[in-house]
Amino acid sequence: MTGVQTCALPIYAVCYELKSLKMYLQLFRNHGAFYEHVTNMILDDLVAVTQPRSMTIVGAFTPRGGIRTNVTVEYKKP
Repeated sequence: MTGVQTCALPIYAVCYELKSLKMYLQLFRNHGAFYEHVTNMILDDLVAVTQPRSMTIVGAFTPRGGIRTNVTVEYKKP
């Protein structure tokens, strides 16, 4: 162990645990849904948990077959 914290995405003095985020994203690996729906689900879940002022999620999908798709969704607090 190096003693370095496992931490990522420091925004507004909030720190999210990288391992938990990676494990959450792995849940969608074999999820049968459209890319847009999956990206919106991730945004909705993260907004519900973190309550940010704004958030942008970019889903970079590379499925088998080689056609890459990027889906960008944004949230701004009303």
